[in-house]
Amino acid sequence: AKALEKIIREPELREKLSQGAIKTSEKYSIDTISERMLNLYREVIEIKKSKSKEKKSFIKDILSINYGGKIKNGK
Repeated sequence: AKALEKIIREPELREKLSQGAIKTSEKYSIDTISERMLNLYREVIEIKKSKSKEKKSFIKDILSINYGGKIKNGK
């Protein structure tokens, strides 16, 4: 109760707390959160694509080598 009385009696404190609350709430707006989630999904998709390409390249390299250690197709 004393804290509320202090906020009521001190306009500068009330304004400072108000501005801080507004700034904090902007971090959690639907637009901000949506954009952050969209960026996260994009990053995950890119990582998945990159790993998939690496796997395909590795498999292709393995399949292009004969058991004798020589590369197929005369390479």
